[in-house]
Amino acid sequence: MLNSSYGILSLLPVVISIVLAFWKKNVFIALLVGLFTGAFIIGADVGSFFIGFDAIASVFASASSAKTTYFLLLTGSLVFVVEISGGVEGLILYLTEKKGIVKSKMGAQLISFIAGLFIFVDATSSIVITALIGKPFFEKYKLPKEKLALISNSTGSPISDSVILTSSVTGTDVMNHVKTQLPYSGLALGISMMLFIALGFAL
Repeated sequence: MLNSSYGILSLLPVVISIVLAFWKKNVFIALLVGLFTGAFIIGADVGSFFIGFDAIASVFASASSAKTTYFLLLTGSLVFVVEISGGVEGLILYLTEKKGIVKSKMGAQLISFIAGLFIFVDATSSIVITALIGKPFFEKYKLPKEKLALISNSTGSPISDSVILTSSVTGTDVMNHVKTQLPYSGLALGISMMLFIALGFAL
């Protein structure tokens, strides 16, 4: 039987993931090692190493978890195809040279901010796509990537939680969804806008 409390050992996978992420600069490897560490801890506790991996596999027994995983894989694949096919470079060329919409550091940040407001697939995908759009502009104007992370996270996540599309996908009542999510997303968006404006003048 699986133990419901592992005490301080439960922090070990998280610590290992964070350390590896900073050391190797590779989030995927860090998360994978952290996942396997957690599986090993569970297996060691019950005396069977494979029990931990069974616990990981059991997550996919849930239809919603499996669908979410498949959706994220498809979104990641689409983002990768767009990136290597030159779609991102084409967007930069179009917005900077052909249309002249993005001409400065502030413009690069604003285009990322606006993208986060209008891309509302789901919380995770919205952040990924917003960061993908903003990254080349930030590199072009030599802006800190930490600021892009702030913009992507503070726009993509709260917006995706408050739009009608999200409620229709999950099958919840639209008005109930809006009533419960709008105050939280509005507060998060308001704070992020103030922080964004402050950082825009400070950095």
